[in-house]
Amino acid sequence: MNRSRRVVKPCMIAALSMLTWACSRAQPQVPAADPPGIAAAPGRCIDARPDIDRDGLGDACELALSQAFAPLLMMHSTRCTLPAPGSAQRIAGGYFHAAQPAHGVVRLVYMPAYYRDCGWTGLKCVLVDCAGHAGDSELIVVDVRQNQSGAWFTEAIFLSAHCFGRSEGGCRWYRGADLERFEWADDLERGAPVVWVSDGRNANYPSYAACEQGHWRMDSCARDSTPYRFPVVAARNIGSRVVPLVDADHPAGCVSGRFVEPSDGLLVAHDDVECFWTSATDFGGWQGGPAGATAYNEYLDRLGL
Repeated sequence: MNRSRRVVKPCMIAALSMLTWACSRAQPQVPAADPPGIAAAPGRCIDARPDIDRDGLGDACELALSQAFAPLLMMHSTRCTLPAPGSAQRIAGGYFHAAQPAHGVVRLVYMPAYYRDCGWTGLKCVLVDCAGHAGDSELIVVDVRQNQSGAWFTEAIFLSAHCFGRSEGGCRWYRGADLERFEWADDLERGAPVVWVSDGRNANYPSYAACEQGHWRMDSCARDSTPYRFPVVAARNIGSRVVPLVDADHPAGCVSGRFVEPSDGLLVAHDDVECFWTSATDFGGWQGGPAGATAYNEYLDRLGL
């Protein structure tokens, strides 16, 4: 028995020594501090009133967050639908938005609803089809979260770039370290993102370099692009599937060409409608002709809205 004790005791001491060493090495992990954020929303957001679209997010909060985090878009100066003289310097489109609580964040969706896709130009068009099409349903999503001080910051970003086609990999979420690829409006890190919009095709990228490499290097941007902030007004909130936006005598969730911000020479069919929440028909850009882009409803469904 004594021999057994002499054998076990040194082992116990060694084990205890190793345990003590491991504990001394294990320091408590200090959680990373949240970004300072934007003090954007008045009062409460979740379950606040009024909430016209009954999505669980107060109307005042929806508007405040959508405006605060509206992306700064970098527009190429040679695109085919230049703004009319004296008008807002942005690509012609409808510029709608939505905001809903989703999985612990508030999901902000920005839908330019462009008038057209202009196609590509250049020598590459000898080998590939560079034709454009009516309407373009690209979009940007910004997930925002509230920090301990009550301010809000960007937690994740989704950018569309020729989705539902051969370049599906260009449509993706950016989270964590991937957010370092972005610049930020007003130099406020994790505030409103700067998004580069490819010339003619309207695909979205986190940087100039990413745009130049996009879609097998067929997309391009310009270093001297014209910046403009995504316009957010309450009348262009498309609501929710439960209570969608209503435009005059049109079906719920469908809007007419009167919303389009035209440039000189654009032919807008004011009686033509686009349906954001219900339509399986391609998005056509309010031109009254054949539609050419993915229905926004397909995007919104995949986003869980």
